[in-house]
Amino acid sequence: MSSDRLWQDLNATLGARQGAIQGYGAGNAGAPEKSFLEKYGPAIQSGASAIAASDRRLKKDIKDGDRDANKAIEGLRAYAFTYKDAKHGGGRQMGVMAQDMSRAGLKHAVIDTPDGKMVHGAKAATSALALVGALGRRVAKLEGGRA
Repeated sequence: MSSDRLWQDLNATLGARQGAIQGYGAGNAGAPEKSFLEKYGPAIQSGASAIAASDRRLKKDIKDGDRDANKAIEGLRAYAFTYKDAKHGGGRQMGVMAQDMSRAGLKHAVIDTPDGKMVHGAKAATSALALVGALGRRVAKLEGGRA
């Protein structure tokens, strides 16, 4: 799904809910509490898109990043957990902690919100691909291949 389509769907969903609230004649008093997306969707949309610029022509001061990638790999742990509040997801999940990401050099992929730290999916995904590349070179070196 393209990022434009994702944001169109998000905006349509938010608009439909707002329309339903207005249809019941609810003003501020007695109105249902806003959903997470209603509260933070616009901030996330304006401050963090679902895509990350990756074209080499858009970058400068490009250097080998394997040292940084290896530091990040060593600073990340996998966690299994359940969210305290179902609005963030239900059931047993697996992931990383945003605080670990920041300490490991992936702060660019962490967003601060009133609800807590969130992961910028596109930036985390591009970083994860770089980490996979660094790991591949480490494995090739260990196996006696080219690094």
